[in-house]
Amino acid sequence: MLLRTYAGGVHLNSFGSCFICSVTVQIIAMYFNSKYKFTVGTAWILILVSAILILKAAPVECINRELDDTEKEHCKKVTMKVLSAVIVFAGCCTLAGIPDILSLVALTSFIILISQYVGILKYKIEKNTVQETLIIPLYARKMCSELYPTLYYDETASELIDKIDYDY
Repeated sequence: MLLRTYAGGVHLNSFGSCFICSVTVQIIAMYFNSKYKFTVGTAWILILVSAILILKAAPVECINRELDDTEKEHCKKVTMKVLSAVIVFAGCCTLAGIPDILSLVALTSFIILISQYVGILKYKIEKNTVQETLIIPLYARKMCSELYPTLYYDETASELIDKIDYDY
């Protein structure tokens, strides 16, 4: 959780959906790790590659919470410290002969990496741009579809508005 907080990643539109998604992902990760374990070598490759890519992409911003340069630098430093601690912890698990935990660390690192890149790929609308002005009619079409579905319904507008990362 600490790594995800500073490295950034995908942000859902509400706390409830974020909570449900986080709990679901954690349950799936634990289930997957109980059924399928990474070998020590594979786990280490996954941890190291994920750590490098996470650090390279960090911090992933959200339009709802844009960071200034000082905050970006702080998040990058904390991400590096947390990743260093993860690598030290993985080393301790390896030396202590606990491959199950090492496998879970590798899987969790990979999930955080995926979250970061989904956050990067998610639609993002920049402030004070032409794209921002085009949201108004699209949002109006969605609202009209919700309020008056028998008169007007635009499923595409609803789907697009749900995918766009913008604070309405």
